[in-house]
Amino acid sequence: MKIYLFDPGTCVYLGEDFAEDLSVCQNEAGLPHATTIAPPSFRRGEMPVFAVAENKWEIRPIPAAVAAGDAGPQANRLP
Repeated sequence: MKIYLFDPGTCVYLGEDFAEDLSVCQNEAGLPHATTIAPPSFRRGEMPVFAVAENKWEIRPIPAAVAAGDAGPQANRLP
């Protein structure tokens, strides 16, 4: 099946892959970091973020510093 990967910490969309069993896509805490739900279309300046509790994708604006390529030490702390 086709799966859609997201970062386990930030839930930001990472790409797609294929897996036979979605249960193999869990982080150390046992939380999923993939879904079979495709992210919606998004434009430049936006990013899909998976809302795990609601089991759906949300489109959020990319923070200005990241979009400008000046993420600095906060690069791994996207909302």
